[in-house]
Amino acid sequence: MTATASGAARTVLYVEHAGAPGGSCVSLATLLRRLDARRYRPIVLLVRPSEEMRRFYSDAGIEAVSWPGIRTLEHSTAEWSGVHSPLTWPSALASLSSWRTTQRRTLEAVSAFRPALVHLNSVVLYPSARALHLSGVPFVWHVREMPVSGHFGWRRHQQRNALTRWPKFALYLSESARHAWVGNARGWIAPEPVETHRFDPRLDRAEARRSLGIPEAARVILYVGGIARIKGILPLLEALARVRASEPRAVCLMPGGDVTPPRTLLYSAAAAVLPALGSGTLTQQVASSIERWHLESMLLRHRFAGEIERHLAASDLLVFPAVADHFARPIVEAGLMERPVVASDLPLVSELVEDWKTGLLAPPVDSATLAARILELLSDPELSARMGRAARARMIERFDAGRNADALMDLYDRVVDGRGGTGAESQ
Repeated sequence: MTATASGAARTVLYVEHAGAPGGSCVSLATLLRRLDARRYRPIVLLVRPSEEMRRFYSDAGIEAVSWPGIRTLEHSTAEWSGVHSPLTWPSALASLSSWRTTQRRTLEAVSAFRPALVHLNSVVLYPSARALHLSGVPFVWHVREMPVSGHFGWRRHQQRNALTRWPKFALYLSESARHAWVGNARGWIAPEPVETHRFDPRLDRAEARRSLGIPEAARVILYVGGIARIKGILPLLEALARVRASEPRAVCLMPGGDVTPPRTLLYSAAAAVLPALGSGTLTQQVASSIERWHLESMLLRHRFAGEIERHLAASDLLVFPAVADHFARPIVEAGLMERPVVASDLPLVSELVEDWKTGLLAPPVDSATLAARILELLSDPELSARMGRAARARMIERFDAGRNADALMDLYDRVVDGRGGTGAESQ
């Protein structure tokens, strides 16, 4: 199938939950650029509109429309609201108080754009999913995150029931992600799309280092997780102190490592109170760790402005020290650049890293083992090169954007033509 009977492409409305460009946005834009314009016309709804987000999609040649008023239910590894974390209370209260508005605005978008189907780009769009389900609007639900159990498991139970009953198809990043969310219930496996042709391992390392101000003789560890707890920034800092003790030439390139969270009134109040209780905000803990281990000269921190290929070209390896399981796009990109990785041994992450073949795994929050694995690769260039070559072959086979976009369009055909339903087979 290429279009409707009239020859017009079918409209797909994508509900974008993010307020700033990140991994989910990159994945979505990559997919949309590969859609056959004769078959499907994408329109992206920006529920947290910003000039940065509008520019991101505009630069990708994708139509994006500001559509405020849709709130999310944050309950995944990326973020979740809990009684033990006062900084999450405003988000949770706003979601609950805006529940009806969210459902109304979701259906208003359907009326305004009359799509053939809706594609929800995150599991946190739970209120929108409920509105679409109750109104009988065809939709697919793209689950990009991993679940958390919460305090009592009630929210996770609700999400699991919704994912198995509401959408025409629920999309998961891998088998382990599907199983974590819905157990043995069936689900469509949709690997993240990557423009593999962008990544050329032949990029000149010396030139990349000069452009980033890195000495040629440095041993460069790349970390792209920013200041985020689930990315493992705190155990990484402790591991870096251990690495430097054995390899004084080591530096850690940290694009995005200078970004701090927005300073709301509640956040500022908590930041003032929490240190007295012995913890502090994450940003304060990071600053304290850097000072305690005298790491400032080892960290090359700057704002992330894209060009991940150049950062990878300048690096000897990528480190992905996550403390909670989630999809690791940087591991895929590192593999395409023939760079080995040291990563946390978590189910979703370990699907990307074959231990001792494409990289090395370490137990989460184990700084000593993390440091030992980093030093293993820094001290053995031949092993690193062999792992890098193996990683590239593995990533090209699984994550090619064109192939994944074709599979997604075939799934859309099934939804709009009324074939299949909840619980699609794996891709």
